[in-house]
Amino acid sequence: MRKGNVFVYYGKGKGKTSLAIGRGIHELSHGHSVIMVRFMGCDNKTEIEPLKKLEPDFRVFCFEKTRDFVDETDECVKKEISNDSKNVAIQGEYI
Repeated sequence: MRKGNVFVYYGKGKGKTSLAIGRGIHELSHGHSVIMVRFMGCDNKTEIEPLKKLEPDFRVFCFEKTRDFVDETDECVKKEISNDSKNVAIQGEYI
């Protein structure tokens, strides 16, 4: 099995995708391949489209739950999103 690094960026605010893309480009420059997984906000494709030119060395996968039926300001939804993000971070450490 090949060894590598897992970087997990999550939380409130902006800049997570930009940071992940920048880190991915940095790793590419050192001869590594990159797999980027997005769990939220996959509707904004403008920042991801140019990365298709870097395939197969830089691959991007998007996963997102549909929450159209619930108001995004609902406290239950906020708690679920927060828990999902924490679970992703915990899993990422062991990959």
